[in-house]
Amino acid sequence: STLVKVLSGFEQPTSGEILLDGKPVKLPPNGAAEALGIVIIHQEFNLAEHLTVTESLFLGREVTRLGVLDRKYMRAETRRVLDLLGSHVDENAIISTLSIADKQMVEIAKAISRDARIVFMDEPTAVLSREETNFLFKQVRKLRDQGTSFVFVSHKLDEVMELTDRVTVLRDGQWVKTSPTSLLDGESIAQLMVGRELSSLYPAKNEPDVDEKVVLSVVSLSTGYVHDASFELRKGEILGFSGMIGSGRTELMEAIVGLRSRAAGDVVANGQTVPAHDVHAAIDAGLAYMTKDRKSKGLLLNSGMVVNLTLQSLDRHGKFGYLSASSEADALARARRRFVIRVRDLNIVAGRMAGGIQQKLLLAKVMETEPQIVIIDEPTRGVEGGPKQQIYTFISALARDGD
Repeated sequence: STLVKVLSGFEQPTSGEILLDGKPVKLPPNGAAEALGIVIIHQEFNLAEHLTVTESLFLGREVTRLGVLDRKYMRAETRRVLDLLGSHVDENAIISTLSIADKQMVEIAKAISRDARIVFMDEPTAVLSREETNFLFKQVRKLRDQGTSFVFVSHKLDEVMELTDRVTVLRDGQWVKTSPTSLLDGESIAQLMVGRELSSLYPAKNEPDVDEKVVLSVVSLSTGYVHDASFELRKGEILGFSGMIGSGRTELMEAIVGLRSRAAGDVVANGQTVPAHDVHAAIDAGLAYMTKDRKSKGLLLNSGMVVNLTLQSLDRHGKFGYLSASSEADALARARRRFVIRVRDLNIVAGRMAGGIQQKLLLAKVMETEPQIVIIDEPTRGVEGGPKQQIYTFISALARDGD
């Protein structure tokens, strides 16, 4: 992601040079490189939440007729690009009302609508369904055949193998290898990424005894698209939920922990009835929720690790508020040791961390409440091979410990 920002002008390099059409160039900052035909699809959304989809696509390049905004033309053009991507997003919808997946499609549509020569795609499919990804890849291939060049950054190795002509692997900020995609496979790319052989991405299963007590019971819960959902979770068990984007997985989990209202249903955690729309009661019952949207809902991107671990969270005695300085230091040491959080600067803000480190920090933050039941939504979204394997190992270890 840092390299993509440098190659699109959003960050300035400290050394080296960039060649455009064979000539050295200093890319202008803050997105002005678009004038040179260089466009970036950001991993983190770069959308104005209060504007409509159409207004976001044409922000800074509005079309006018006789000095008046030609809204009809811009709406029609927005609809055309969204249709190319197979997206049903309403061109008149306000950005803040869209789901994460729909926001990603708007971000992609914005880039494609700019008739770019070079498009950098930073994790564009992280929140897309397979069908949406197929539509995107179809459009990418069409534009490639017309002369547009693409750089596709992704941790989804099957998609790298499917879409790309050449692969470059980076590890710890260093170039490792460049090769025609046809000479590699997913396993060899993964080994290059982490610097060692990955014997197994997933740890061995440790299924609990069938007689283990039920720690979470959900009965006939309804919320939004979810109707009459019931299930039980046993102590030490890892229970998986899957479904297409929009199937209601996140809605269900947010309703369980009190972040979303319930139309009906009961939740019992560790023998305590958890009332609807009461986050504090859910925490008191031993529940914790790790959001899939770490950027806007999970972490404070402009704050450091200590603040993210402690601000507005429970202290070690179960009270809300700030921790003491010694408790903050303990929380930081505990998080770094337990979740292998390695950073060169302990004061680095979360927004400057790599995706894998951010995700481990978010998991550490969630565990600071000492929960007995942890709901983790998309635990490895935007996380590469090594940290992904670590996160799965952490989850397995937590289950063995009884969480």
